Amino acid sequence: MFLYFPDHVLPIYSYDHLVHFATEFGLDTSGDAIDINRRILRHLRGKPQLAERDALEFIGLLYSWSPPPGSHTPKYWKIAPGEKGRLWEECLAGGYICVGWDEIGDLSVFDTEDDFTAAFGVAYEYKGNKSAVSRKAKELWRMVEISEGDKIVANRGTSEILGVGTVTATGYQWRPERAEYKHTINVDWDTSLAHKLSEPVKLWATTTIAKIPSTKIDQILDPDHHPEPPPFPPEITPEDERRYAAWKKVLDRKGQLIFYGPPGTGKTRAAKGFASWLLGANTSDNHLTEITFHASYAYEDFIEGFRPKSGETELKLELRDGVMKRIAQEATKHAPDPHVIIIDEINRADVPRVFGELMTVVEKSRRGQSVTLPTSGDRLAIPPNVIILGTMNTADQSIRSLDAALRRRFGFIELMPITDLLSETTIDDLPLDQFLAELNRKITHSVGRERQIGHSYFLDHGTPIESAQTFGEIVRTDIIPLLQEIAYDDYGQLRDYLGSAIVDAANSRLTPLVNDDSRLVAALADHYGLKVQSTTE
Repeated sequence: MFLYFPDHVLPIYSYDHLVHFATEFGLDTSGDAIDINRRILRHLRGKPQLAERDALEFIGLLYSWSPPPGSHTPKYWKIAPGEKGRLWEECLAGGYICVGWDEIGDLSVFDTEDDFTAAFGVAYEYKGNKSAVSRKAKELWRMVEISEGDKIVANRGTSEILGVGTVTATGYQWRPERAEYKHTINVDWDTSLAHKLSEPVKLWATTTIAKIPSTKIDQILDPDHHPEPPPFPPEITPEDERRYAAWKKVLDRKGQLIFYGPPGTGKTRAAKGFASWLLGANTSDNHLTEITFHASYAYEDFIEGFRPKSGETELKLELRDGVMKRIAQEATKHAPDPHVIIIDEINRADVPRVFGELMTVVEKSRRGQSVTLPTSGDRLAIPPNVIILGTMNTADQSIRSLDAALRRRFGFIELMPITDLLSETTIDDLPLDQFLAELNRKITHSVGRERQIGHSYFLDHGTPIESAQTFGEIVRTDIIPLLQEIAYDDYGQLRDYLGSAIVDAANSRLTPLVNDDSRLVAALADHYGLKVQSTTE
């Protein structure tokens, strides 16, 4: 139904899930699945801020807001039950975890995170440190984001696990009857996993509430765990499966996708992983083609054209098939096996000119229809089993500036920086996730969200970097050049991003400190107010 009527129903196929969402909204649950489905969609469309959204966008919203029972993959959160775990016995006996910041009051009265953050800034000043206010507000707001089935790791300091529990149905609860630490989450505790950590988690010294990355869970929960090098290429995780399934729905509707976002957000990696998932057993065959568009990439390279004939002493031209023509012909012979072409940096070429006549028949509804190629006179069609995946860097070009014909024919998947992938990682005294979040906040404020810096710069085969030397190299060779491009050599703006210890704005130069890894880390920590110090409740 969704494939035929994408504007009339949500792509939710489980009757139980539909009933769950309708109940959460207080809607009527009578009738069949389609009745409930359309009722939910009408309710969402009734919100002014959601009225024009694509129905597919509601899926991520609904399942992250209130995951139906059995559909939720648990997230792991570490929460400290008071300084040095002093409230642990109360939490264990009461079946909850508790945190402070009581002056802000019940979190459930705030309609949005922005409203809460503004109120938090009034209640807590942290000695005028705006970065600390922002970080701590985000920590506390996570109390309402934690879902039933999530796991809570109660810690004492940086080196001890007191217990691990499962969040129960009630979740967040404001308990005004308590004398202190009135923000609580109801938890079913298990103390069998209590143990001392072999290696302290330095970031826990400054955070009360933190998400534990999936790559760190075994290391933290299992005292006998001996980490193995991560597989490369990485295995497909349950989270990947969910993402790929959602992308497949867009692909089924449009026929081709473009992954877009700021540099370093894993667009090419996502396209390759998705292609492998689509191809399955055919990945190792000639079913996957990867090319990169550039300014001089032409129709003759992509479809067909005359090229100099090799091995001739005098110039002779021969008509050669381009990449897409060869793929289309091969896919026609081997239907229905999927054939994927990944076009990296698709926006760097003049796409309508490169695609030529095929821009029309690449459309989902016209797959299989043939056009006449003007150079050879051949008839060519794009069969339904050809899948086109593109990547686009929004630092180079906004999606709004793309050719209208291209926008109509492609589905677009936005990939933005995910700072949670860097959580629990510190470089000396610098929390990596908080540094990237604060840097991107400044970039977004000054030049827009499309120019942010992605998390991938700080990952090595999917694992966060850990040494000051590696961090220094990345900052010098990747981050600073990106910031210089953003600032257009305005060293005053560059100083705002990196701090006066690193940027000498008066003389339009970087200071020698930029080449000292440890001092570079310390300077960035000071500039953003991120240096490890006790700011926990």
